[in-house]
Amino acid sequence: MTDPDSQADSCEQVPIIRLSPAMSWLLGLAAFVIIVAGMKAAQELIVPFLASLFLTVICYPALEWMQKKGLSTWVSLILIIFTVSTSLLVVVAIVGASLQDLTSHLDGYRNLLEARKQTLITWTEDRGYSDLAENLDRREFDPKRAMALLTSFLADLAGLFGDIFWVLLIMVFMLMEASSFPQKIAKMSSNNPNRSAQAEQIRNAIWQYATLKTLISMMVGGGVVLLLKLLKVDYAFLWGLIAFFFNFIPNVGSFIAAIPGVGMALIQYDVTTGIYAVIGYALINLIFSNIVEPRVMGKGMGISALVVFLSLIFWGWVLGPVGMILSVPLTMIVKIVLDSSEQTRWFSILLSGESPGSEQVPSGK
Repeated sequence: MTDPDSQADSCEQVPIIRLSPAMSWLLGLAAFVIIVAGMKAAQELIVPFLASLFLTVICYPALEWMQKKGLSTWVSLILIIFTVSTSLLVVVAIVGASLQDLTSHLDGYRNLLEARKQTLITWTEDRGYSDLAENLDRREFDPKRAMALLTSFLADLAGLFGDIFWVLLIMVFMLMEASSFPQKIAKMSSNNPNRSAQAEQIRNAIWQYATLKTLISMMVGGGVVLLLKLLKVDYAFLWGLIAFFFNFIPNVGSFIAAIPGVGMALIQYDVTTGIYAVIGYALINLIFSNIVEPRVMGKGMGISALVVFLSLIFWGWVLGPVGMILSVPLTMIVKIVLDSSEQTRWFSILLSGESPGSEQVPSGK
C-alpha cells in the first residue's frame, strides 16, 4: 500500500514564478553587471587567455598546412612556437631599446620643440595675431607628458609579453585540442544542430578577422616604417610597431597612431616634413584601411559603426589595451550568440550594421 501523505505530496504542483518584463530586465541587467565586474576583476587571467586564443586562431591554418605536408604534430608545434616567440621577443627588444634611447634624448627633443614654438610665435606675431602669439607663449609643451602616455600603453602590452611563457603554453594546448574541437561540438550538438553551426560560424568569423586584420596591420606598419625611413625620422620602427598595434583598434586607432610619427617629424625637422608625414599616413590608411581591407574582408563584420566605437570603449575599460585590440572579435562573438536565440535576437539586430529587410530591396530598379 502507498502512503497517502506521500501520494498527496506527489500530486502537489511546484509553483511557477512569473516575472514581469521590468523585473526580467532588472535581473538581466544585474547579471550583466556581475559578469562585467568579474571580468574586470579577473583581467590578469582573462587577458593572457584571450591573447593565446587570438594567436591560436592565427596559427592553426599553419599547423594544418604543415600536417598535410607530412610533419608530425609535435614538430609543427615546435616550429610555430619558435616563430611566434622569436617574433614577440624581437618586438619587445625593439620597443625596449627605442624607449630607452628616446628617454635619454628627451631633453634634446624638448629644446627642439621649444625652438619650433618660438618660430611659430614669431610667425604669428609678424602676421598680426598677437593674441594667439601670447597664448602660445604662455603654454608649455612638455614631451614627458606624451612620453608618459606612450610608455603607459606600451607597458600594458609589455606586461602581456611578460607572460609570454603562459601565453605560449596555453596556445600549445589550444592548438593540440583545435583539431578535435569540431568533432566535440558535433557530439555536444547531437540534440541541437544549430549549436554546431553557431560554433562553426564563431570560429570562421574570428579566424577571418584575426588573420586578415593581422596581415593588413603588418602592411600598415611596414608602410609607416618605409615612410618615416624615407623622411629620415627617428625611431621609425617604433612608430611602425605602434601603427601595427593601433590598426587593430577600430575607427580611431589609425589616427592616434599617426600622432607620434608626425609629431617627431615636426620636432626633428620642420612643418614641411610634418605635412609630408601627414600625407603619407593618410595615403597608407586610405590604401589599406579604405581600399584593401573592405575588398579582402568584405563590406563589414555585420556590426554598426556606433557599436564598434562603443565596444572599443567598453572592452578597453574592462580588459585594457588588449580589450581595445580585440573589441571587434569579442563583439562579433556576442552578436552571434545573441542571434542564436529568439529571445535575444532583437538585440543582435540592434547591433547589426544593416537595417532589417535591406537585403530584400531590389537593386537596379
